[in-house]
Amino acid sequence: MKQNAKNTDTNQLTSIQKKRQVNLRWNHTRNFQFGLIFSLLFVLFVVETVRIEIKEIPITYTDDSDDEVFTMTDFIVETVKPKVEPVAKVEPPKQVRDVIEVVKNDVATTVTPNISTDPPVVEVSPGANLVKGDPPKEEPPTPIYINNVMQIPTFPGCDAGADREEQLECFTRMTHKFVQRRFDYDIGAEENLSGKVRIACQFTIGPDGVVTDIKVRTANDALRDEAIKVIKKLPQMNPGMHQGKSVPVIFSLPIIFQIQD
Repeated sequence: MKQNAKNTDTNQLTSIQKKRQVNLRWNHTRNFQFGLIFSLLFVLFVVETVRIEIKEIPITYTDDSDDEVFTMTDFIVETVKPKVEPVAKVEPPKQVRDVIEVVKNDVATTVTPNISTDPPVVEVSPGANLVKGDPPKEEPPTPIYINNVMQIPTFPGCDAGADREEQLECFTRMTHKFVQRRFDYDIGAEENLSGKVRIACQFTIGPDGVVTDIKVRTANDALRDEAIKVIKKLPQMNPGMHQGKSVPVIFSLPIIFQIQD
């Protein structure tokens, strides 16, 4: 009985050991397979994530003359060598020599020496009087009509400090008064004129205040001469001013009177 029990125990131990060995072998194979699968998955993951895509980027060139598009895939970059321009050869200056030809002639040949055309150098002693050239002439200012000038010429007796309208009124009134008192109206009767007579006069008050450039328009020469004579007697005035400068000012003066039959 005891011997059978021992055999039974031995068989049980042997079967357990066999199972353990089988389990160890199975576990080893399974772990190896799991490790291999994990390694393959890891390599696949790395390949998928680190994958580099190489794409061709087309280079397009568009010409304004037409709508054709050119695609360039392969091209070669050439190194442009700098262009070296040849240096011009500098020739030494030629020496010019005077060549005198000998002419066989019975008449004596006279050789004229070279005469320098440079202006002579004049030495000026200290204290010598030097003649200066004329300074450049300034262009005369353009005449301005009395209605456009900034400051009206001042007739003697008018207030130079008044405003522009008062100065223009005083200038016109004093000029008419001066001409009316000195004009000889009897000339119209002597010339057998009748009715209303009109004489158009125009003159300029220069930058110095003197009356110049007198112009008279009328059908009668005697009246024209009389108007010119009277206007020439106008007194010197303070000149008109424009932009801070004295300027000539043009003034129109009509002389109108009536001749009764």
